[in-house]
Amino acid sequence: MKFDEWAVRRWLDSHPEQARTLIAEHLAKHGGVGQTEPGAGGEQLARTGSAQAFPRESSISTGGVSSGVMSPGGGLALDSSSSHHYELIFDIAKMVYSSLDLQTVVESVLSIAVNLVSAERCSLFLLDKATNELYTLAFDVRNMDDGDPQQQQHHALALGQNPVGIASPHLSHHHSPGHGSRSPMSLARSVLQSKNSALIAEDIESIERTRHFAEEASKNHKPNPGIRIPVGSGVAGYVALTRQGLNIRDAYSDPRFNPTIDRQTGFKTNSILCLPIFGPLAEDGQPELVGVASLVNKTGSGPIGIRRVNSPGSLHSLNQSSPFLDHTDDHEVFTEEDTFLFKNLLVLVGIAIKNSKQYELTKKAQLEASELAARNKVLYETARQETEKGKVMLQLADTLYREDDTKELIRKIIVVAKDLMGADKASFFTVNMEKQQLHSSVFDSGTESSFVVPLNKGIAGYVASSGQIVNLRDAYTDERFNPEVDVKTNYRTRSMLSVPVPSPKSGIVGVANLINKLPTAATPEGEHPYFSEQDEAIFSSFAVFCGLALHKTMMLEELEKQRTRLALMMEIMSFHATVREDEAQHMRQVLPNKITPLETLRSIMFDPHVFPHSDEALAAVTYQMFLDLAYGTRYEVPNEQVLNYILTVRKNYRPVAYHNFTHAVSVTHAFYTLVISGALDAVSDLTEQFAMFVACLNHDIDHRGTNNQFQKQAHTELASFYSTSTMERHHFNHAMMILSQGTGINILQHLNTSDYEKVLKVIESSILATDLGMFFGNRGKVKAILDGGTFDRASPEHRELVRGVIMTCCDLGAMFKPWEMSRKTADSVYEEFFQQGDEEKRLGMRLSGELMDRAKMPEIPRMQLDFYNFVVTPAFEQLFGLLGEPVKALLDAVMANRAKWKELKESGVPYKFGMDV
Repeated sequence: MKFDEWAVRRWLDSHPEQARTLIAEHLAKHGGVGQTEPGAGGEQLARTGSAQAFPRESSISTGGVSSGVMSPGGGLALDSSSSHHYELIFDIAKMVYSSLDLQTVVESVLSIAVNLVSAERCSLFLLDKATNELYTLAFDVRNMDDGDPQQQQHHALALGQNPVGIASPHLSHHHSPGHGSRSPMSLARSVLQSKNSALIAEDIESIERTRHFAEEASKNHKPNPGIRIPVGSGVAGYVALTRQGLNIRDAYSDPRFNPTIDRQTGFKTNSILCLPIFGPLAEDGQPELVGVASLVNKTGSGPIGIRRVNSPGSLHSLNQSSPFLDHTDDHEVFTEEDTFLFKNLLVLVGIAIKNSKQYELTKKAQLEASELAARNKVLYETARQETEKGKVMLQLADTLYREDDTKELIRKIIVVAKDLMGADKASFFTVNMEKQQLHSSVFDSGTESSFVVPLNKGIAGYVASSGQIVNLRDAYTDERFNPEVDVKTNYRTRSMLSVPVPSPKSGIVGVANLINKLPTAATPEGEHPYFSEQDEAIFSSFAVFCGLALHKTMMLEELEKQRTRLALMMEIMSFHATVREDEAQHMRQVLPNKITPLETLRSIMFDPHVFPHSDEALAAVTYQMFLDLAYGTRYEVPNEQVLNYILTVRKNYRPVAYHNFTHAVSVTHAFYTLVISGALDAVSDLTEQFAMFVACLNHDIDHRGTNNQFQKQAHTELASFYSTSTMERHHFNHAMMILSQGTGINILQHLNTSDYEKVLKVIESSILATDLGMFFGNRGKVKAILDGGTFDRASPEHRELVRGVIMTCCDLGAMFKPWEMSRKTADSVYEEFFQQGDEEKRLGMRLSGELMDRAKMPEIPRMQLDFYNFVVTPAFEQLFGLLGEPVKALLDAVMANRAKWKELKESGVPYKFGMDV
């Protein structure tokens, strides 16, 4: 059992009558209060305590005059009640060592000090070495005796004073010297110890003790105002600078005092006792200055007596120039014993500061140790998760790498991603950086969906462009999210995780998306789950494996395409060949006889269809147009090379009913007339025009007399090689093959690098534009440009759209030729269609359309009128809207031929090839 003084004090506070009884019994038993010789007991204790409490170099200045501190052991005669102060200081010391809360201890000690010394207020400042400033730790701690009697008793007992009629031991002039050897607190402890009372209790936790003092102190001080004072400024700053205390008897007579606060608050500062607070010895062997504490305005009787300022002639009289104070008012001043006691208390405060700092260092070390342990735990858990993740990834890699088909691989990626990440839906986009497009292949719940989106649109487009992960808790709060799919599918997208799929070489090959995280058992009811950072890490790692697997399948497919391309090339080359030298020599000989007059050649009504596809005049016409446009001169192509190229192109057109070399020359001539008229100068440059001329000549090269739909239905090698615009892509690749034959044929060989790349791109886009499916797809965009008058020649997209309309109209050039030739050309078109229909029937395929049904020949006028209404007329109207008056004659001729077909339809006469109309 430990003796708990704090428990005793609380018991005395709550049982005052019983306390007096116990003390009376003790005095009666021992014959009254014990006697001590003057100077024997208390004086010796004071002397001993003084030697340990004060730093040797510290001094006190009274009224501006520095003097040595007069401790009890140094000549100041104290009565025996001084021992009670040391008992109290001893009790406070135990409190200091029982708590590590600096704020609480300091405020409690200062609260005791302001009562013990009888001051109105007390403040404490700590030294900030970094800024060389003092800052408030405790401010305006008040005297606790200003309150109700019950609270005064409580405070008196806490200070070691005698409540309810027991004389205060530190007011020596109220009792005889013979009765001051022991304090009531000491007597109470003695009584309780000697009776072995049941009041002796176990020690109470320090937190309970500090709580008690904190509650009492908080009632008697103002909130910390955060005041900062430069060292050397004011009374406190002076003490910090000189390391010497100040006992100022008249504040307003001291130049170091700043009366600003007094004027603002109406408070009157009379006397000040300001002392330095020292800590442990510093490196220079001197005690370290840690702060400054000050008492303001001595009140009542002090431990020894009163020093009054009441004589104008006194050394410590008030400053006569002070406008604030009544010069006749007397006030009390702090005594040397006040200084001695306050200084001893501040030693304890210094100890408390040292303990607190040491505690903070220990606590910091413990916190760092705890954080280190926590980090180690996290590292261990991370390592464990990474190991598990690695096992899963290896299994997934094995699953994915077994697949050789890209489409099936993407299907597996979607299924595995959903299961791995706990998502409701998933999608996958492959990236085409050259076309700036994303191709979606979504295999979700057994449903396949494919579409193309621009690279700069939507979440997937952002991820593909930036390479950044996008993790959305609520997709609808992100402006990049497109809700159109949700509307169409009646689905609600909430959370979304989109990650880039990297290529093993460089760049991004795909984008993988997860939609709507599925709830788990840990998901709170009513909340929508979302993808976590851990999900991001796992899915990103998964995407790396997907990129490797996708790269592998794409390489295999590319090898297969190369094999197919080689087989196709061999098939082509078995039928076609480059022009032979004897053929070229023969053409050079007959060329002069095949020349068309330039005036006739430049007429838009000149129709190359007057020549059969094998006629050498067609090659001559093409040669003339090439030279008339000065392409040979501008691009450094010798005439002989021009002729060899034209003859090779002619040799690679098949002798089909319509899409033969005659049609190629007809389309090229239509474009030629637009160039020489200047109609294209506002929408294209010379290099683009040259490329379009080459595209017109090659736009149907190696045509088999069957359309794209036939290729797909018959599963031809072309269809397996080109998934969209089958024939048009084949025409472009075949044209490139001819240009790669050698210097004797390649008319592009003298172009610089930038022009060469530009010409190839224009040739490709122009040939692809002859697919009527492209025309229908772009018609709305062109209409928007025309309606808004927003054509921008500097825009590559606008120029490509215009080129597409021009190529479509040139491909339909026979529609504006004179009626008789236009009708004969239509017969050739339908003959080729009917031959395709005959082949489809032979192969057991369904007809691609009524245009291929030979039985529909009598209805050709109706079908032609429909073709004019839905294709020809809209195309030439857009051409007129883009190019204006130079092409007005073409539109008029188209409308005239349309009227003829309408008359034939309305006549009701069954149509036949070659009939006289």
